[in-house]
Amino acid sequence: MIAVTNNPAEPFANSNSRRPFAAKYAHRAWGIALAVVGGLVFLGGFSALAPARPGSAASTPIPAFVIGLILVALAVYLLRGRGVNPAIAQRAAAAAQRQAALASESMSQAQAALAAAGAGGAALVAYRNLEETAKRWHPQDAQAQLGEALTSIGFDPAIISASPRYGVVAATAGGGVELFRDWVVFGQEAHDVDLTTRAQVFTDGSIQVTSAVVTNKNGKSRVVNQQHDMRTAQLQLTSATWSMSVPISPDQASEARRLVEQLATHIDSLKPQGATTADIRSMVDTILNSTGQPPAEKLKQLSNLRFERLLTDEEFESAKIRILGIQ
Repeated sequence: MIAVTNNPAEPFANSNSRRPFAAKYAHRAWGIALAVVGGLVFLGGFSALAPARPGSAASTPIPAFVIGLILVALAVYLLRGRGVNPAIAQRAAAAAQRQAALASESMSQAQAALAAAGAGGAALVAYRNLEETAKRWHPQDAQAQLGEALTSIGFDPAIISASPRYGVVAATAGGGVELFRDWVVFGQEAHDVDLTTRAQVFTDGSIQVTSAVVTNKNGKSRVVNQQHDMRTAQLQLTSATWSMSVPISPDQASEARRLVEQLATHIDSLKPQGATTADIRSMVDTILNSTGQPPAEKLKQLSNLRFERLLTDEEFESAKIRILGIQ
């Protein structure tokens, strides 16, 4: 008796008896292949009915018909099988387990790289790698996997989003140099911007125009001007601890210079500002009014200010008289 199932794709899934004239397990690929070959052999038998050449006797098609029918019957036998061969199912399960292990290992490596990077441009590159890894191995729930990985290492994406991106300069070899306020990124290479960072754009060459005489099929000649772009451009960034030189498209030179100027303006803002007159007067008053320092120590501090050209000789002598006059 055949049991009834709610799954129309597997009407005999709950039956313990094998279907009549059916293999134990379905062999779809082999069944289709045998059906195609058997059909071709069967059809080929009809060609045997016609004589090979005029006047000759036709060959018998019976062997072809028999072989074709046997192959088709075997195909039906294989296609009528139910369920999946346990060996195939085990291989599929093992492959799925290997895939899951590889996904877990890839996520762990990307996660560890982000944890080691900490902050700065290196953290941005590591974060992007982790994000791409999550999309590759978990396309259905990539964001959930990414969020779980970030939580486990305590990484806040705000660390890398705090630095605005000024723009991107396209490289001739592909990709682009991303200039951020606090770092520079080119592919997997990232460097942090500091007070020693300098950026320049170099250009060379020109567009050369040559003339050539072209004759058409009617024998008429005309002069054609051809342009040859011989220009080259390069974006160069240097710092006390790193350097980067990237060939860029000459058409990107103007945009690169704009971004370089924007980066230079930010670097200038990082430099310590010079002391104002009010700051110097406040420092001198603090030294003079300090009751816990001996006169010799006060004179030493004033001398340092004069050495740094923050005090003139007259201002130093005036302060010196005040210190000695107190005693």
